[in-house]
Amino acid sequence: MCHLSSTSQEVKLFITAVTLSSISKKYNFTGMEITAIILAGGLGTRLNKTIPNLPKPMAPIGGRPFLEFQMDYWIEQGVCRFILSVGHLKDIIINHFSKEYCGIPIEYSIEEKPLGTGGAFLKSSKGLVDPFLV
Repeated sequence: MCHLSSTSQEVKLFITAVTLSSISKKYNFTGMEITAIILAGGLGTRLNKTIPNLPKPMAPIGGRPFLEFQMDYWIEQGVCRFILSVGHLKDIIINHFSKEYCGIPIEYSIEEKPLGTGGAFLKSSKGLVDPFLV
């Protein structure tokens, strides 16, 4: 299930993010455990006609869910824990990834009702004290 390949390199073009290494150098997070919060609970209304039975983060790209590519990227940057904020069709994501991906632990922040981006972020980040990224 863990794929770090040339396809991952191609998909990185679609992921807009600042590399963790540049953040770590600027803010001296070196040696600290970094958690990545991934907001994956939206309704995906614009993609609904294309992938009606899948949550947006599970949209297949080259036979793999987009979320795997995103997680591969953050693992390469040094992330050592994921919190996936899930809601719409959450069971598909939870069943696919379970408790870890590529040896990196995954926790789930479950939205029973849509909280919006801000609400999902606040719920997912509750109690975090170490540096994290969204």
